[in-house]
Amino acid sequence: MAERRRYVRVGDTVKLKYRILKGALKTASLTHDISEGGVRLPAFQKLEPGTILELKIALSEFKKPVVVVGRVVWCRWRREKDFRFLVGVKFIRVASEHRSQIISYLLDVLSENKK
Repeated sequence: MAERRRYVRVGDTVKLKYRILKGALKTASLTHDISEGGVRLPAFQKLEPGTILELKIALSEFKKPVVVVGRVVWCRWRREKDFRFLVGVKFIRVASEHRSQIISYLLDVLSENKK
């Protein structure tokens, strides 16, 4: 089966907060991996595909979090005590400044992994 990914993923743990865009509940989590186009993260609640999220991602190189809007693409149950679901989120709105910060972060992580 051919790889369908458009962007390179980096398996790195990054702190983030997310909330359902039309809701008040805010949740903290950690990424499993991140790319220019999206993120995979654990969640304690089931997030239906199509759900729109606001994510605040704390990239270590920058003082302020990167804020993006994403759409849940898939959500899978897993056997973890705290976070019962693993969620794939595609970025659908990213300010150009924040996209540049994500790319810079990814390039730094990739160059560190090559050392």
